[in-house]
Amino acid sequence: MRKLAIALLAVSAAGAAWAARHGAFTATEEAAWMNIVSKKKGFVDYYFEIGQDGAVIVRDESKAGEVTIRRGRIKAMYAKDFFREIKSSDILNAQSGTGSKMVFYKGDLLRISAYINGELRRFEAPLNKFGEAFSYAMTEARKAAEKLPADETMAGFLSAEPLEGQLRDTFLSRVGQDYEFNLVETYDLQKNKPLMTAVKQPHRLIPLESEKDIKAVSDFITRHKIYGMRDLFYIKTTRGEFRFRMQYSRKK
Repeated sequence: MRKLAIALLAVSAAGAAWAARHGAFTATEEAAWMNIVSKKKGFVDYYFEIGQDGAVIVRDESKAGEVTIRRGRIKAMYAKDFFREIKSSDILNAQSGTGSKMVFYKGDLLRISAYINGELRRFEAPLNKFGEAFSYAMTEARKAAEKLPADETMAGFLSAEPLEGQLRDTFLSRVGQDYEFNLVETYDLQKNKPLMTAVKQPHRLIPLESEKDIKAVSDFITRHKIYGMRDLFYIKTTRGEFRFRMQYSRKK
């Protein structure tokens, strides 16, 4: 009986450790993840994720393709200020999920997913449209995150994007209008936690801690005869159709 209890504790601890690294945020939490695309710097892609407790992840990809990853925890006051400004931002509380865009806008573009009143919402607009207070709070949180040491251990990230609009049109132009996906049931998807988490929270970068995690995704693709390659593949789920992308760390 004692051995069983120890074994159950070990399983619970392992699950908690996995959740701490990969776990999906819940609708009751304050959380946001975003990409800042800089046209001025040649379409440099900067990813920033922040939770209500100050847990952050930064993935900074330069024009030359160099990637720096930082992960850890910043002071909770930065997260508190950030989420306060999200709640008071006019554009983030608009009915439309896409903010106004300027055709000839040369500044930074912000694509952000955030929980607002328990609902996960997605917005895209020029950064200067989000307001000074929001931009300041975000900048301060980013500055704190960028003081964290670089993470040299992570193998990469997995993300999912709904296959909609132009993305879907481009896909069908390649595979044909009559292409039919094989549905991957939720039961099977749950066997690979990074995949399931990516579907639950689209556009978020889900950490893949090791080559073992990457191989598990690759094996899933092969086993279910999924269209695409390891780096870019497509899955139909009960939540919809998604394009998945694998991004590797610089050590890769």
